[in-house]
Amino acid sequence: MASVDGIVSKPGYGIATEAVHYQLPFLFTCRGDFPDEPDIVDWLKSYGRSEEIDQKQWLSGNFGDNLIELIQQSPKAKIKCNGAEVAAKIIVEKYLLN
Repeated sequence: MASVDGIVSKPGYGIATEAVHYQLPFLFTCRGDFPDEPDIVDWLKSYGRSEEIDQKQWLSGNFGDNLIELIQQSPKAKIKCNGAEVAAKIIVEKYLLN
């Protein structure tokens, strides 16, 4: 993932985390029926270089200028993407050390 110039996708857990971790420009359209989508989108807007486009623009393929604008933006400050470490620590402390 670190070798691409940008991402065009839907916002899901994995792709959003990769985009923020590598500070990749992320152009996306929402599915609308994924319950966690609003939280993922808010997180992307806070920590990544991202922009949402509507379904009509997505399907037309007319979003090259949007992607170029994202590519030209400066990366935001890098954050820790260490959810696996945090989860492992909780499991060990709660279930294995008691």
